Amino acid sequence: MSQFSLTKHPAMVIAPGASEQIGQHVSDTTGPNSRVLLVSDPALVSLGLAAGVQDSIEASGHRVTLFDDLQSDPKEQSVNDATKLAYDQQVDCVVGLGGGSALDTSKVVAALAHTGESCEAYRLAAPQLPFRK
Repeated sequence: MSQFSLTKHPAMVIAPGASEQIGQHVSDTTGPNSRVLLVSDPALVSLGLAAGVQDSIEASGHRVTLFDDLQSDPKEQSVNDATKLAYDQQVDCVVGLGGGSALDTSKVVAALAHTGESCEAYRLAAPQLPFRK
């Protein structure tokens, strides 16, 4: 596999061993000692793969909270639960690990984490999702 990076936020790094470097990517994005919500596919948790990602992030000095209460095609309640967790933990960064459900959930959570709002208010993109620099 060829290695490549997309540098616009959110950053995407696709390369062999990239999960071992995720802690450094979090540091580069948010600075030191960040609070991170790791949104993971539950299958990756049961296989032990999420633990390696969590270890990488924690080894870089960040605090990690894991959210893995996902199912295929996540329901609004699941997204709201993850958003509430992110808001309550005052996370600085959301990391998505897995397939479409985990990544879609993590993107919405990242947009709403600092507001504490539920996703229902943003159905059909009305109003526009909040943007935080």
